[in-house]
Formats: sequence, C-alpha cells, structure tokens
Amino acid sequence: GQSVQAKFVLPFFNITIVKQSVGGDAVFNFDYNDSYPEVYGNQNLQIQTVNGTGFYSTSTIGGFGTEISLTESPASGWQNTGVSCVSDNSGVATYPINGGVLISTYPYASTTCTFTNVKQNEKLRF
Repeated sequence: GQSVQAKFVLPFFNITIVKQSVGGDAVFNFDYNDSYPEVYGNQNLQIQTVNGTGFYSTSTIGGFGTEISLTESPASGWQNTGVSCVSDNSGVATYPINGGVLISTYPYASTTCTFTNVKQNEKLRF
C-alpha cells in the first residue's frame, strides 16, 4: 500500500511594533485587533521602552485582505507624534486610523510599524 501525505502551509504574516519614546521611558499600551478574532482574538499588549526604544513581535495567519488594526492608548504626559510602517512586500497596504494604523496583509509577508511619542514638558506656568 501507498501512503499519501498532505501538507498544509499556513500563510503567516509577521508584525513588529517598534515603540520610540523621546524624552524618557514608559510602558505604552496597544490594542491589536485581527479580522479573524475567532482564531486569534483581540490582544491588549504593553511595550516597555528602555533608552527610548521597545519592541513587540507577533505572527498571524495573513491571507489576502486580512485586516489588522494596531492602536495605541493615549499615555498621560506623552504626545503621539506619528506612526509609520514599512513592509517587505508591496502587496501589504497600511492606512492611518485614529490612534494607529490599519494593515491589509499579504501572505508570507512582514511589516514593521514604528509608533513615536514625545514626553510633554511639565513646566508650571503662572
């Protein structure tokens, strides 16, 4: 008898969040929402910066058009000054949304999104 093996290769999509904090370090809170929450659910994650930088990486099953929203919760005393994303595949699209970015995935690709915050000056004014 002959045996038949079937292999299933899942189209993973890799995401790295880079957190840059200018003027100090803190813990920053993010929400990760996948268009297939029944598979991955929605994640609340934290990134601690050390010397102004922190990282978080995750993978998801990213077919054509899977959408992932990454948003940062406002941090007291910090001003979010921008979000930028770069990808290794031109099929990945990113769109600005309130508090973050919406990523339209592409199979077997990866993207890195950088969120930058600047510590606010806490001078008292009379």
